[in-house]
Amino acid sequence: MRPDEASNGRGGPLDVMRFLAAAFIVIYHYADDAPTPLGRISPVFTEGWVATDFFLMLSGYVLARAYGERIAAGLMSMGEFVGRRVLKLWPAHAVMLVVLGLMVELARLVGAGEGHSSGYAWAWFPAHLLWAQAWGLGAPPGWNMPTWSLSALVVCYALFPLVWRRLASASRLTAMSAGLFVLFSAAGLAAAAHLRLADLPLQIGVLRAVPLFLFGAAIARLGPVNAAFDSQGARAWLGVAILAGAAVSLAEPSVGVLILVGAAIAVIGSLSPPSPWVWAEKAAAVSFPLFITHFVTGEIYLHGLGRLAGAVLPEWARWPFWAGGFLFALACAVAFQRLVDRPLQTALKRLLDRRRRRPLEPAPAV
Repeated sequence: MRPDEASNGRGGPLDVMRFLAAAFIVIYHYADDAPTPLGRISPVFTEGWVATDFFLMLSGYVLARAYGERIAAGLMSMGEFVGRRVLKLWPAHAVMLVVLGLMVELARLVGAGEGHSSGYAWAWFPAHLLWAQAWGLGAPPGWNMPTWSLSALVVCYALFPLVWRRLASASRLTAMSAGLFVLFSAAGLAAAAHLRLADLPLQIGVLRAVPLFLFGAAIARLGPVNAAFDSQGARAWLGVAILAGAAVSLAEPSVGVLILVGAAIAVIGSLSPPSPWVWAEKAAAVSFPLFITHFVTGEIYLHGLGRLAGAVLPEWARWPFWAGGFLFALACAVAFQRLVDRPLQTALKRLLDRRRRRPLEPAPAV
């Protein structure tokens, strides 16, 4: 979910899609707190799963493009790959979880946390901190709920080098067929339980994430879209048309929607603007902080300040106040990226560089 410095297509259409998907996830999670729940206005606002599944597929696609050649050539081990991903994502997650824990304890001290006590059980805090909440251990999804997908992605990262070496050695058609087989198999197993893939409990979210991640990697193995769409404009309009089809299909959600989203990733990912879109790169850079912080900032703004505002604001002012929640989340995400996440990553990079440059100590005399 974080744009990777090694990925292809930075500062392009995929960065725009990454930010828009993060923004839609925020709106989806804030929808029920609107003066009129957004689901009553349009059923689209009840389908936030599409943006989450987009991110899971995009992770497989981007990481395959960024690291695929090195992994296939044996230049990067599974441990190195997983370690890089964890160091990029886990520090920000840990900071936000600690902040949320302090908020929960403060709310309990002042007697305002009774309504959330079951979701914020300290017995499950370690599972959430260590990204194990989506592994079928029974952990409830209360602690910074959206991070279940990060828990599931850790398993995807561990599987990726093993799977990618086989995809890279197979033909493009075989790789794509394998990706579709995994996706349809997962959807079929969910259907056997009378569920969509997106409806699987978050406690077993890894069963949802792995097939989507691997499907995204298979799309990357497929390569650029057919040469028939050699025009940038044609590919851009094709991508928009596919996304529009996916949006229309939400009325009857099925695995077909996921295939349309995957097709859109393939088409949009093949676009390369003449020069990088700096604004798109900056928007993408804040997408991960927005994802990791918006649940906590929503607790502060909508459930904290919102209680006060609801008692004093006139009816006409409640919609602008609710809309301000997104702006508040975005401002907090930008601040988090600049003041917390970026300094953490800089410090970690310096520490790792120092360890790599450290000379070997002479062996003791015997």
